[in-house]
Amino acid sequence: MQTKIEPEFVLFFDCPEEEMERRLLSRNQVELM
Repeated sequence: MQTKIEPEFVLFFDCPEEEMERRLLSRNQVELM
């Protein structure tokens, strides 16, 4: 038995690989104020 789901929308980000890497690596950092 297979269940198929059609997404309502898909997000596609077009950015340089360096920017993507920078954002991924900084996701878990907490900014101290």
